[in-house]
Formats: sequence, structure tokens, C-alpha cells
Amino acid sequence: MKLHSARYLPLLFGMALALYAAPRLVESLIHLPGDSTLGQMENSMEVQQAGLEVLIQSREMSSAVSESGEGWNEISMARIHLANKQPAGSPKRGEIMAQALEAQQTALSLQPANPHAWLRLAYINVKLEQKGKAAAAMDMSYRTGPYELQLAEYRLSMSAYLWENLGDDTRMMVYEEARLLQEQKPKRLAALMEKNSIIREIATAIKQ
Repeated sequence: MKLHSARYLPLLFGMALALYAAPRLVESLIHLPGDSTLGQMENSMEVQQAGLEVLIQSREMSSAVSESGEGWNEISMARIHLANKQPAGSPKRGEIMAQALEAQQTALSLQPANPHAWLRLAYINVKLEQKGKAAAAMDMSYRTGPYELQLAEYRLSMSAYLWENLGDDTRMMVYEEARLLQEQKPKRLAALMEKNSIIREIATAIKQ
């Protein structure tokens, strides 16, 4: 009897594997319509409003199957792009940016140790004229990823804009990342210094 039952083990294993893989396969298929727009955003290419709407819809459908921080991050990114396509000062622009905020907060509830996501939250709050909340998000971006060369230029620019709102601990982390940028990409730091007086002060401070 045991030998007879053993014949079914590969079949049972295959069924279990298929059941495990099925949600991932469904999620991948749902993602497909929005993947090209996501690739364009990640490569800083121009994206169309229709493509952004498809991306948002595909990620929202995917989240209904399997919720993830990554999916909500992508929804937030798409909503930011969509908001920025609306006329400046229009109610629609603020409404979509508020939706981006909600998506970003959901992403962070699922993936809190993500410095990119905290930086995006800071950006959204700046757009919503919430400098205090933006500064708090910047602090979390540094705390969850204090040495991120990929983020250094953007974080330094954002920190300079929020400088008066940043606490002493956050400012110390800004100085440390400015040192990293000075060591690894001095030309990029020099270019930022030309555009911003606060960044010039930060760069002068780290040389002393």
C-alpha cells in the first residue's frame, strides 16, 4: 500500500507547487500592461497620461491579489507623475497628489525600511506644502539608509530646501552624505553648489 501511494507523491508535489506559484503568475500577468510605463519612469523618459492610468489600474488590481510595498510604491510614483501633468494650482493636481500620499503611506506601512520611499514621501509633502511632515520624512530616509550614493544628490537638494525645518540630527546626516558625494562624485557636488547657496554652505562646512 505504501509503494502504491508513493506513486502519487510527484503529482501531489506538482499540485502544491502550482498552487504556490499561481498567485505570483496571476500577479505577473496583471502587471504586464503597466510594465512599459514603469520602465519609462525609471529611465526618466516622458510618459503619457493614459499609460500612467493603466499602470495605476494594473497595480491596484495586483494589490487586490497580493499586496506589497513595491506595488504601492509604483502606484505612488505614477500618481506623482500624473499630478505633475495637471495645471499648476489646479484642484485636480492637489487631489491626485493627495492620492499619491495615501499610496505612499500604504507602501511604507508594508515596507518601512525603505529610504527611497521615505524620500518620495518627503517630496509629496513638499508638493502639498507640508514642510514639517516633509522634514520628518527626510529624517526617516536618512535613518533607514544613511549612506545612499544613488540618492545623495536628490536628498541634498531636498534637504537644502527644507533646511530650516530639519533637526540637528538630520543635518548631521546631511553633512555625512555630502562628504560621501564629495568623495565619490565631486563634480556633481560642485554643480549643486553653483545652484544653491545652502548647499555651498554645507560643502564649506564639511571641508573645515
